[in-house]
Amino acid sequence: MRPRARNVRMGDGSARALRALALLRQELRQGNSLKAVVGALKCATRGRFGDASELVSSEKLLRTLLSNGVSIRTLVRWLRAVRWPDREHAAYVIERLWVDGPGDALACDPRDCVWIAHARKAGPPSFLVRPPHSELVQGLAALRAPIAPPPRLGERPQSVRADRADLTEFVDVEGLDEAERQVAAMLADAGLDERSRRRAAYLGEFCALVRQHYDLKQTIELVDGSKVDVLALRSHYETKYNMEGRLYSKNTATVSLDESGSEKRRTVDVTGMPRALRPFLLQRFAHDLDQSNSQAVILLQMAEKYTPNVAVPELRAYNGDRKSLFDHVSETYGFEHLDAEARKELVKPLVLRLMFSGTLRGWQIANGLDPRRAPPCPRIARLEAELLALRAAIFAHPAWRDWVDRDRVRQTQVQQRRPEHKRKGIEDIERSIFARIAQSEENVILTAMRAYLADAGVCALALVFDGIVVLDEKRPVDLQAMSARIRADTGYRMTVLEKPMFTGNDEWPTLSLDA
Repeated sequence: MRPRARNVRMGDGSARALRALALLRQELRQGNSLKAVVGALKCATRGRFGDASELVSSEKLLRTLLSNGVSIRTLVRWLRAVRWPDREHAAYVIERLWVDGPGDALACDPRDCVWIAHARKAGPPSFLVRPPHSELVQGLAALRAPIAPPPRLGERPQSVRADRADLTEFVDVEGLDEAERQVAAMLADAGLDERSRRRAAYLGEFCALVRQHYDLKQTIELVDGSKVDVLALRSHYETKYNMEGRLYSKNTATVSLDESGSEKRRTVDVTGMPRALRPFLLQRFAHDLDQSNSQAVILLQMAEKYTPNVAVPELRAYNGDRKSLFDHVSETYGFEHLDAEARKELVKPLVLRLMFSGTLRGWQIANGLDPRRAPPCPRIARLEAELLALRAAIFAHPAWRDWVDRDRVRQTQVQQRRPEHKRKGIEDIERSIFARIAQSEENVILTAMRAYLADAGVCALALVFDGIVVLDEKRPVDLQAMSARIRADTGYRMTVLEKPMFTGNDEWPTLSLDA
């Protein structure tokens, strides 16, 4: 006796269809045909209908699903979601397999019929679950009706909101294949050191999760007229805690451990994508639009607006000439051998640490320096003092006082619920509040950028903190006009930079285990 199947919900998108495959593995007790059926479902879900038909014929696939309890409504929804190429034939198959009752004569050979539920001990099979005639009629009508074109990519002007966003992002199928090929080659190298092996395994896991959670396979046309196969994902972003702040991806798929073994979670999307994978998954059709030196620029203009009596000469100097501070710190602590880009990567985290999350001592320890023996750095000491004075002044300003009090109460309550050995101290809470204020203003600017792109008809693919990943257009984005829109909407003077994902001459870079 064949076990009765549950009504497997595939949903409107292939991500749900893929999640249903785990149930189908348990429900489809059909011997050697199981792997072929599940493989065909996966291929069809990803738009590879040729591969699917090689595994299982289209008709047999439909029969197998129906015979195992998948409702007509669910099946039709899935067929439309994956944009099944021959929906008229699918409607014909379902219509031909329809039987009003066990006693009725069949127009086709009884051996070709699909029976819903399991057979009785004696006599002809009967329906334990018989879809109503209205469901059949509605399903056939839906299958034969034309499918509406996919929703417009990017955002409409009226849909841009500061507290949320919904975008469709893509990853390059060929680039994903290449990244996985390089990861496999690295892991096969017996001489790879443990740190690099852990990093490569992490990148491989991220790629595997992209394949699992991204949605339908589609084709997009590039600026030069060529076409690229991509996988799509609909991403939703929201602020946290019902307060103003940065927009965060709400995608539920995450990588639990990063490559260093810590518990930091990354969402499986463009926001959480490791930098090393971006040239593979994005570079052929997308580029970054980023706020230049965002946090430092925002804090300087907040000082000018809210606390003009607080002097911030070091912060102003850093905004005017970052390289000068990068060189000063690098030479003070024995990193003068580094080139300009490496100095930036070394010192910029220190400045951000001083702004929001830490101290010079913590940066020294993280970079292998002994704080007891390290020489003083006068410019960093002055910058740290300025930032503390600026924080206190902004906290006390009427425009922010209530916001700060609410966030302080919220964070204090959160810490009280944590185990005592994991609680943050008062200073850590104050730094976190200051960071969230800057991030809130950062999102105000980002919202103006999104509004400009929506008005210009430019497709935004994903939000990454202070930047937006956009689809390449034949007409480049006018960055000066975008900066003017930011100034008009927010009052902030912010330069926007356009950054390609990859600048090499080869089609694909060598996967970096250092990025």
